[in-house]
Amino acid sequence: MRAGRLVLGTTAVREAARHGKLSGALIATDATDNARKRVLPLLGAVDVPVARCGTTRELGLAVGKERLAVIGITDVGFARRIMTELPAETWSDRSKNC
Repeated sequence: MRAGRLVLGTTAVREAARHGKLSGALIATDATDNARKRVLPLLGAVDVPVARCGTTRELGLAVGKERLAVIGITDVGFARRIMTELPAETWSDRSKNC
């Protein structure tokens, strides 16, 4: 996070996606319907890979926050590394809205 490779929260992720700055995204398995509806269609439109992993609490704790529904990854190499580390079944078809 200190290196500026992550964007935290739905608003920041949406903004980064609109500007073409995202290489991947993580969305919590227990993200609210509202959070999913705000983020997933946009990520699908700009062809950003999305993985479902962890709960909002787990994602938040991973980056020093209490809870977090979505994390955007801005660095291509970092996104690829995360994709290879996560099981294939966590990577979602955005057309199914995770």
